[in-house]
Amino acid sequence: MERWYGQRSLPLLPSLQLSISPSLATHPCLFAGPGTRVITAPHHEDSHVPKVTVEDQDLTFKAEPGANLREAMLKHKAKLYHGLFNKLFNCHGHGLCGTCLVRVTSNPAGLTDRSEIEKRKLFESSPNTRLACQAEICGDVTVNCEAEYLADEKETATRTESKQ
Repeated sequence: MERWYGQRSLPLLPSLQLSISPSLATHPCLFAGPGTRVITAPHHEDSHVPKVTVEDQDLTFKAEPGANLREAMLKHKAKLYHGLFNKLFNCHGHGLCGTCLVRVTSNPAGLTDRSEIEKRKLFESSPNTRLACQAEICGDVTVNCEAEYLADEKETATRTESKQ
């Protein structure tokens, strides 16, 4: 009996239940022993991998759907934090410091909606201003990390937070 897991078919006994991550199931050397037949499933090209463009740095990269914007930007060497202090003393993605502010310049729907943390932290700021650590990528998006623009947004957010 053959069952499909991810992009590969693995011969199994009818009573054996096996759960395999798709990344492991695509590697024939992991499961193909003597006499084992591995069949490749049709690959679907219609699955879209989102593209993130960092406008002010001329950087474009692809990211998995659901990936955290901050982590994806740091992984691809985008300059998200400005100044040594912000690089060393940020909150590491917990939404507390506001140093990972980005402005979404194209397709705001390419990111998830604002989290509760963002709603509290960025109360009076533009809806296109986001905390990269709280945004998940769900489609193509263009962001900008310019320090001048974001300094004004951060000042507005800090004034709002101190009033509450």
